[in-house]
Amino acid sequence: MVNGNNNSRIINGLPSPEGKWPEMAAIYRFGDFICGGVVWNENTILTAGHCICIKGSLPEGCEIDEDLSTYKIILGHHIRSEADDYYKFDIESVHLHPNYEPDYLMYDIAVVRLKRLIELDGLNEKVKCACEPQPLKNLRTDLCFALGWGTMDPKRIILADHLQEVIIPIQNEQWCREYQSMPGYNPEYHICVSNPEGGKDACKGDSGGPLLCANRKDLSEFSLVGINSYGLHCAMPNQPAYFTRVYEFVDWIKEQSGE
Repeated sequence: MVNGNNNSRIINGLPSPEGKWPEMAAIYRFGDFICGGVVWNENTILTAGHCICIKGSLPEGCEIDEDLSTYKIILGHHIRSEADDYYKFDIESVHLHPNYEPDYLMYDIAVVRLKRLIELDGLNEKVKCACEPQPLKNLRTDLCFALGWGTMDPKRIILADHLQEVIIPIQNEQWCREYQSMPGYNPEYHICVSNPEGGKDACKGDSGGPLLCANRKDLSEFSLVGINSYGLHCAMPNQPAYFTRVYEFVDWIKEQSGE
């Protein structure tokens, strides 16, 4: 069983240059950073389902705070301690996937709709939508970036102040099953990533953030592939981390976002 409080899952990554990832979002509750997210369209953010569950192990799934005013979405975000200097948005509604399973983090994805539209043409390119998911055959699965403000030391839960990035390759299903650390691993709905030698990974505090992979035909273009969901041991050899496979949820996302 997975404990939702321990899945907030960049070890040995690098500080990301400002403006490199304009699709990155940050989610705050009561003024505290809780999770990452990614811009889907002008009124929608995607994140992990467990990020918006204030109690994640209830029999009925999870409990979502009815008072959405406790949350803020911050975009154009780079330095966590300077959150007041970026673009803030209130939440209109939250849509957790109906099949979300908190014990094993199945269908760990949520659509967050904003109260006002993101002025994508008017924010000096500091905020952009993520490129829509594609089949993995169109992407460089060895050139995928995980992003987040999570802890940089697996032994200490101290969040990074500067947005971090790390390259984590997608592993094939056979490898993922051999080194499986997640009881509910399902290759249809999960992306399994790892640097098998260890040392580099997503970790505490990176939940909800995106996995973005380079397009084979244009290495400067990155498509949204996954939403950071779960990992058992940060940056250990042969220990995979798991991302929700966004491509399989595109129709549901579009329905919830009003497209």
